[in-house]
Amino acid sequence: MTLFTEATAVAAKDLRIEARGHRIAGSVLPLAGALIVAFAVVAAPDPARTAQTVPALGWITVVFATVLALKRAHDAESEDGALEGLLLAPVRRSAIYLGKVLALAAELLVVQAVLLVAAAVFAGPPSVAGITAAILGTVGLAAVGALFGLMTESAHARGATLPLLMLPAAAPVPVFAIKAGEGHAGLWLPLILLFDAGVLAVGALAARHVVED
Repeated sequence: MTLFTEATAVAAKDLRIEARGHRIAGSVLPLAGALIVAFAVVAAPDPARTAQTVPALGWITVVFATVLALKRAHDAESEDGALEGLLLAPVRRSAIYLGKVLALAAELLVVQAVLLVAAAVFAGPPSVAGITAAILGTVGLAAVGALFGLMTESAHARGATLPLLMLPAAAPVPVFAIKAGEGHAGLWLPLILLFDAGVLAVGALAARHVVED
């Protein structure tokens, strides 16, 4: 099997777990929509303020969704021993990491789609650069989240460990994405791409050491 085939198999397994547990649809999406609507109502008298602040609020929501999705995935895999079973399969460690990136990115893109629709209603339609930055930034956030999620799973860490490790490393993603949406996409979009490529390369190379037998 190729690396891509193994990665997609891991991603499909994670997405099936998500489909059964409804982690994103049951908790994250309602919260994301409620946050956007609540802030838009509060800031309604000042449309300029709404347009400036909604993207930042959206990224805060996506980062929170990442932490929540990883935490619930950790709980699900700990309960049924899914990670241990995966480690016994003839699958490369880098494929495990890349598969989890694919699955997490797919889940977060659903959240992003809801947020972009809500932002379009309350703050006007996003630019093409803003949509591109949202997609690329989501991939970068998934790459960071999957790497630190595997680290905490392998170490059997819980509680605040994951956000404490992940959030500083993921901080450039919303900054670059918001800047790209505001203008000068020719500068910020390449930075997001460079960040994504760097994290994916480091994660794939480090997976064999991060994921313990």
